[in-house]
Amino acid sequence: MLVSNLILFIGVYAAGVVRLWRNAGYGRGVRPLEALAFATGWLALVMALSPPLDEWSERWLAAHMVQHELLMIIAAPLIAIGAPLVGILWAMPSPLRHTVVSAVQRTPLPVLWRAFTAPVSAFVLYGLALWIWHVPTLYDAALEHEAVHIVQHLCFFGTAALFWWGIVHGRQGRTGYGAASCICS
Repeated sequence: MLVSNLILFIGVYAAGVVRLWRNAGYGRGVRPLEALAFATGWLALVMALSPPLDEWSERWLAAHMVQHELLMIIAAPLIAIGAPLVGILWAMPSPLRHTVVSAVQRTPLPVLWRAFTAPVSAFVLYGLALWIWHVPTLYDAALEHEAVHIVQHLCFFGTAALFWWGIVHGRQGRTGYGAASCICS
């Protein structure tokens, strides 16, 4: 099931990017390096969730931590860089895409999205996810129950993706991230 979901995920994104480039021109909306980042992040996601690494993570703490790091510091930023929402939206038929965008714009979702991807919020959510899942009771539950471990992975990947999405695509851009933006400029 996981493999089919991951294949579906990259297939939808690829179909959307191809459709976007056919309509807008190659490299418009999603640049080639962004598409490459998405594909690389997807490969990191596949590696992190692959049966061999998953099996090793049950036996060795180091493998378990490698799995989590692949999700948080490799897959999440690369997928965020890859503009996944653009690719997924363009995979939809045009009328549905316009309906979805219009419906989302009429809800509080854009305001909530900006709030959750703002630098401080994203950092706090990411930190809380790491801290909460290392509370001994939850940590042990994740080791003992596969469903809890999946929720843990979703929390790690999801909060890391929010964090990185805010850095890459956030409305404040690099200026919202303090002195680091001055050093990188």
